[in-house]
Amino acid sequence: MFAIANTDHGWFDFLKSRDMVNDINFWTPISWSLKGLDEGSMFYFMLKSPIRKIGGGGVFREYRDLTVDEAWASYGLRNEFDNKKDFIAALNKHGVDS
Repeated sequence: MFAIANTDHGWFDFLKSRDMVNDINFWTPISWSLKGLDEGSMFYFMLKSPIRKIGGGGVFREYRDLTVDEAWASYGLRNEFDNKKDFIAALNKHGVDS
């Protein structure tokens, strides 16, 4: 089994530019209720328009629903931001309550 998920350019570029490409998270504030993707399945990152190409991929490890605080505590900079304040501000900009 495999999955392809749309990926934010900023997140992708942030991680790549800091060589943070191992053990990354693909967190979303919206629960996906992910089913059918087992540990060891391939997970590919599709860069959003206008690029619309696979930017990378990895081996799926686990799915967990996390709050904003839990996502920051678990992944910190791997959320694309240098600090929690900027992370929360970006989420709020997209209508996500923190």
